[in-house]
Amino acid sequence: MLQWSLGKSGKGKYQVFRAGVSSSTHSRTIFNIVQVSSDTLCSFSMDRQIILWDFPALCSKSTIPTVGGVVTALAVSSQTGRLAVGCGDALLRTWNLGSSGSFYDVQSFWQGVKAKVTAVAWHPVKEGWLAYATEEGRVGIYDVLSTKGPMLSSSYHRGTIYSLVWGKPCSVDGSHDAGPWFFTLFSCGDGVIFQHNPSRLQDEAEDINTLIRTTNNLKLKLPMRTEIAWKPNFSIAAIGNDDGSIELFAATSLRLVCTLHAHCKIINCLRWHPEFTQASSGASRCSCWLASGSNESDVLVYDLTAVLDKKSNIDSGTPSEEARSPRLITECSQLLSGHKNRITSLAWSSHVDGLLASVSYDGTAQVWNALTAAPIANFRGHQNRVLCVEWSQSDADLVYSGGEDYTVQSWRVTEQEFRTPPEQKSKSKGKHKGSKRHHQPTETEAVKASTEDSEKLPAGQQEMNNVGQLLEEKRQQLLLDAGKVTAEKVTAREVNVVSATEAFVGTGGSFGQQVSEVASSAEDILPEDLHLTVAVSAPQAAVESEKISRHASLAGKPKKKKVKSLLPVCSGHDNRGKHFAYQDCILLSDLFYGSETVKTEAAERSSHLGLFTDRRGIFDLLKTEGLHHQKMGNIDYQLLLEIWKGNIGGTLKTASEKNCLSDYLVAVASISSQDPACWRPVCHQFAKQLAAEENHQRAVLYLLACNDVYAALDLLLEHGMYREAVALGKCRLSSRDPVLVKIYLAWVCQLSKDGNYELAAKWCVWRNCL
Repeated sequence: MLQWSLGKSGKGKYQVFRAGVSSSTHSRTIFNIVQVSSDTLCSFSMDRQIILWDFPALCSKSTIPTVGGVVTALAVSSQTGRLAVGCGDALLRTWNLGSSGSFYDVQSFWQGVKAKVTAVAWHPVKEGWLAYATEEGRVGIYDVLSTKGPMLSSSYHRGTIYSLVWGKPCSVDGSHDAGPWFFTLFSCGDGVIFQHNPSRLQDEAEDINTLIRTTNNLKLKLPMRTEIAWKPNFSIAAIGNDDGSIELFAATSLRLVCTLHAHCKIINCLRWHPEFTQASSGASRCSCWLASGSNESDVLVYDLTAVLDKKSNIDSGTPSEEARSPRLITECSQLLSGHKNRITSLAWSSHVDGLLASVSYDGTAQVWNALTAAPIANFRGHQNRVLCVEWSQSDADLVYSGGEDYTVQSWRVTEQEFRTPPEQKSKSKGKHKGSKRHHQPTETEAVKASTEDSEKLPAGQQEMNNVGQLLEEKRQQLLLDAGKVTAEKVTAREVNVVSATEAFVGTGGSFGQQVSEVASSAEDILPEDLHLTVAVSAPQAAVESEKISRHASLAGKPKKKKVKSLLPVCSGHDNRGKHFAYQDCILLSDLFYGSETVKTEAAERSSHLGLFTDRRGIFDLLKTEGLHHQKMGNIDYQLLLEIWKGNIGGTLKTASEKNCLSDYLVAVASISSQDPACWRPVCHQFAKQLAAEENHQRAVLYLLACNDVYAALDLLLEHGMYREAVALGKCRLSSRDPVLVKIYLAWVCQLSKDGNYELAAKWCVWRNCL
């Protein structure tokens, strides 16, 4: 922020506002400045912080951190004393819990974070290294103690990443590097787990399912992976699956040690008990305990002491094959029952043996004594579903939790009124569940509460009241100008602002109350797409009702089903970045214009560029895609690509051998044996019906069955499936066919609109060779 003197010129015409003793400055674009009083300014920024400035001294006085999205992940660093917060507003935050200055010492990171942060993990050795994962499947590593940008992995998941942990490097022979990069990063999303090497993030990540198949000699289809958790001593990894099973693998060869099958639904969270606690003189008696949560409402705890002792004996000797066979466990050691909905996160206390915290979709956080399966305390301060929980590393009584109410809250176990979750199960679903929990005070009650609260406030806090009043007056004026509220609603709103409740439990003081008041007013003034909410305040009942009304119109709209890509290998190569796109363009140039030796070498490395080469190239690409679908268990997609290549007879034979015949394959078989004059109109009509149902791939299949390639291409182009249209056109049409050029031009136009010039450049190289 700058203060300008309009009567001066040169360098002295402006002065820069600086950071105060116990506050910071903005790190991103400032979009609003409000004068609260003659000596106080208030500013808002894209870093989602509200800062009060001392106008005469030209420095900040206090900073209020806010959250603009769902709090999805928490992680406490035992080295730096920072709490990492992953949110849905595309910002990664670290809260310095041991700051000697401001209590709310929050640092935001946004470079390289382009989507909702869904998982965070601190490096076990490297101080300040924080790994994060996003909703779009990206993985990155930040050094929060430096000003450098993030290190991004070139490999990514096709969907949301739900789990991110550091662990030992895994390989088939069990060997690993013993250097500074002793730990690798494991990300779990879209049913698979990738292993990223931090020292070589530009290399392709390794799918650990390949290692598991090789080490354990497995040929059956593996379950979808949903969670991974390494034991604190990194001797064993627990992997949760979508069928409710939990598999334990020994480091570092990933040999299967044990399978736990006590859950019936998908595993959401796994957490190992710490090896040591402050209450234990040596190793904790619960060091071999594993807690698990699923889409069921119960938390299960397993005592795996016998299993891990057996593993140690196997590793130290030469056991028989029977002793090496994996063990199956179908019962848990402790059943913690009390939550009313699915479990979303778990956290063991590092202070006391057997103390476990759990959070659930029922909107509460629960603390258990896992030794006796007894409930200890239940926190009900959140106004919506709770998604993450962490224990404080320095205070045995303090717990942090975050959820869908856009807040991170700290609370003390000994101060909770309730011991178990409420019996009444809320019927409301989605984001606005629980908005009816608040009592809406009458005007008389609100005025009375306002008077009592103002009497209790010290004189030094009057500035914060001025901020709230100013923001409320601005909000009223904006709403009245738009004609959206009546004078009676404005009056009711005015008195409710002053009676805002304190949401940050356990922090004490009246500062949390002031933050609530300012945030409640600021949310109404700012644009709807910002949804600015203070990180330590609970949303007001009136704000919740406004949000409900805004989203009510969307409730009846059906959610569009995302169709899997038929060409995932090709798409993955095209999304690797500008550097790889540049190399692909050089490879295409060598393939078209190089000598015979260069062309031969380029052809061996251009299987993923089949869309931009000849018919042989597209056939090689479809073969590669088919093998990928076969590896992932998508046999239907592999057969569909074979039919695209015109291999109907071979496809039907393969489907018969693998016992994977389906209705549309049988239909194609019957159609191919009939007179085209009889079945062709029926095929066209059925293709139109499938297209109307948004089943475009099957519609194209029936059009190809009656040899109407051009109609199939028009259908793909009409629905923006350019990549598939190019693949089909190069399989069935001549390279000189003008329709093929038309398809490329339509694709290039769309790529240019989207700003994807790197991919469009590949087409230009292909076009020049014709």
